[in-house]
Amino acid sequence: TTNNLYSLWLGGPVIKDKLFVFGVIQGVDYKNNTYGVSTQTELKNTEPQYLVKVDWNLNDNNLLEFTAFNDKTVDKQSTWNSTVPYGTAREEFLGTSTINSGGQNYVASWTSQLTNEFSLKAMAGKGEYDRGSVIAGADCPVSRETGVTTAGQTLSFGCWTSTRVTEPKAKDERTAYRLDAEWIVDKHTLRAGLDYEKYEVVDGTFASGINGAEPLDYSVRRTAVGGTLPN
Repeated sequence: TTNNLYSLWLGGPVIKDKLFVFGVIQGVDYKNNTYGVSTQTELKNTEPQYLVKVDWNLNDNNLLEFTAFNDKTVDKQSTWNSTVPYGTAREEFLGTSTINSGGQNYVASWTSQLTNEFSLKAMAGKGEYDRGSVIAGADCPVSRETGVTTAGQTLSFGCWTSTRVTEPKAKDERTAYRLDAEWIVDKHTLRAGLDYEKYEVVDGTFASGINGAEPLDYSVRRTAVGGTLPN
């Protein structure tokens, strides 16, 4: 496994006493190889992540703020058949799967001191979390043989790479708005607020090699002469 991280950050006033910007970006170069009985995989991730924060003092009574960050990861997993168990030599290439997680988030706010006694703050935000995946061999039926060796390892056959496949468009999305008011009356402070939130979720999984509504899963089991196969 190799995992190299690279970071760059920058911040400070763009306009003195008015506009301030801070940003950071992180790059990654990740690779992991896994060797099994009959297949092997290589997983890579080079998706950068970032954060940006902006504060803008329009005047003494009005402030605009904006924050954005991206924590999305995109894993690319390639799968091959192996010539020998747990060996590095490769045979047939079965394809590359793309597995997503994380996403983009944005928040903006405006704060205004309308009078010495009355202020307003408005906020709006949107967050997205991607859970979709594109699995290599998702249309191939699962085919495997167990009990091949004394250790009971399972051999895989065919072009499938995963028994379960996530909905390619799976995601969570949240949109929110909020308005707050504060009014100072003599020795009393009155506060009021309104907020609105909307959630959208797309989810689901299905079996590899799905055929209409019926998954296709072929399993062959071996046992010693006179032995008993489990149910």
